[in-house]
Amino acid sequence: MLSLKSRKDAFRIILPNEFIPKEINEKYTKVLVDSHSFIVKPIDFINESIQSVAVFGFNDMTMNQEQLRYYQNSKSSMPLGNANFNYRSFTNPEQLLDKTLTLTFRHTLGYLNYFILMETAFKQYHRDTDYDSLPDAFFLDMLNENGAVYARVKLSNPMIDGMDMLNLTYSSPVAESDTFNVIFKYTDYEYLFITEDAQSVRSVD
Repeated sequence: MLSLKSRKDAFRIILPNEFIPKEINEKYTKVLVDSHSFIVKPIDFINESIQSVAVFGFNDMTMNQEQLRYYQNSKSSMPLGNANFNYRSFTNPEQLLDKTLTLTFRHTLGYLNYFILMETAFKQYHRDTDYDSLPDAFFLDMLNENGAVYARVKLSNPMIDGMDMLNLTYSSPVAESDTFNVIFKYTDYEYLFITEDAQSVRSVD
């Protein structure tokens, strides 16, 4: 069942293996192995550091028009002055959707995930990078209170659009778990319900 209570970790997004280009994957696999990390695959390292997801959102669904108001009874009517009225926008609502995905990552020791993502972004924009080598989609899973997937959002053709600056400081005497954002743009979305029994299904491939 679906609960009305708020619950942490009620979502899951896993970036696919093909997200990190081959040469970058090989480079950072060696770094992780040499550092004796218990995670040796760069994509797993990236996915483990995801803190939060921001997606969808829209505005400008209405248009405002000034019109003259009238007071009217059975015998007469008189103008009361102008008033603003809201109407549905003529624009297709789906065109108003902000097709932006923002992933917030926590910094790791040595800022390794930041540099993996930065190099991945640069590689994706190299002239010799074919669009066919980029991931087809990201999948955002929605979980019920039993931890089972009941719905999935498919975001097609995601590409990195920007990253936060890397802020380095010694001003705080206490170590903090800082974060940074990576912004993606996608071309389309699809909201899919999972048809299997949500009480028993724990994951969806």
